[in-house]
Amino acid sequence: MIRIAICDDEAPTRAYLASLIRAQDCPCEVVEYASAGDCLAERRRIDLLFLDIELNAAGLDGMALARQIREGNSAAQPVIIFVTGYERYVFDAFDVGAFQYLLKPVDEEKFAQVFARAAEQIEAGRVQPQLSHALTRIRGLKHEMRGHLTNIRGLAQSGEYDSEFHSRSKGSFWEQRMERHKKYMELAEEAAAKRRLMMKLRMNGGSVSAAELLMGLLYLQHIPHTLTPFLSPPAFSR
Repeated sequence: MIRIAICDDEAPTRAYLASLIRAQDCPCEVVEYASAGDCLAERRRIDLLFLDIELNAAGLDGMALARQIREGNSAAQPVIIFVTGYERYVFDAFDVGAFQYLLKPVDEEKFAQVFARAAEQIEAGRVQPQLSHALTRIRGLKHEMRGHLTNIRGLAQSGEYDSEFHSRSKGSFWEQRMERHKKYMELAEEAAAKRRLMMKLRMNGGSVSAAELLMGLLYLQHIPHTLTPFLSPPAFSR
């Protein structure tokens, strides 16, 4: 669900933009504001903001509102798309990190293209922190695995276990260790693939297929169960 706000002092414009948003193939929640003050007062968390620049109501104009949002301490900054009848503000829009600049009257086809790209960027922003956490977890497990392998080598070189125990446990112990190492390498390859996916998102401005995003989400749901065996290695005991 994408949380969307429309801030424009003209009611017909708000209604038109809302109809365009609801025509897109994307689950969303839409709220409307007639002024910058109304938008700030509600303190609602917003993923995407369609913002007029020359708001006629007393108070902040759209550009000042965008600056105030960007200066805020909120970690979740909205994607801002300016919708205005004036071209002269286009360079100012870049100063506040606007995603796009649409001129009124808004073309429906252009709107659909911009909306799709914005939605992809929002979804990518939600997935990336989870993937980063998974990669950090795998790096920690890599260090732990190295420790296990060092212990195994030390035991093998110390000669502390007798030939009877060696012959009884060699197959099962080493086979388990090698199987877990193999699973770890598979996880590492999956993590590398997800890292390449996130690099693609950053390099292509958020352009990634729905299938690739779905792969990333399925990976996140699967990885905690896959990593469980590494957290409790089999005991090396007689």
